Amino acid sequence: MAHRVTGIQSCSELRFTVVNSYISTNPFAEECTRYDTFHNEITADLEFAMHKTWRANAQMLDLAVGDHPWPTRKQIVDRLTMAINELTQCRDLLLGIKSDRLGYYDEKKQNMGNYDMPPSKVNKNDESNHS
Repeated sequence: MAHRVTGIQSCSELRFTVVNSYISTNPFAEECTRYDTFHNEITADLEFAMHKTWRANAQMLDLAVGDHPWPTRKQIVDRLTMAINELTQCRDLLLGIKSDRLGYYDEKKQNMGNYDMPPSKVNKNDESNHS
């Protein structure tokens, strides 16, 4: 995930930053990142959008720098469609038009249910929290 940090101007000891990521660096791999997992966090919208933008960009960039022959018009259009689908899915999730929430089958109720997540401490829709 992309995120912003404040640079360190000075410190008294050596500092290491470690990121433990389980997201594939292959932009063609099946997407397992779920917006619903962290949508209540104040940074979720931008981080998710940056992630999806990275995937779309890497998919297109592969046509220019990938180790394969010059692409045909159909291959270019197919790749554009792939990138557009990444960004469209992101937009629809951010707007609440679609959901990527994982569910389960409740045998007692005989229907699908969702895992309830505790509400965030900060309401990300409250614009006063973003200034």
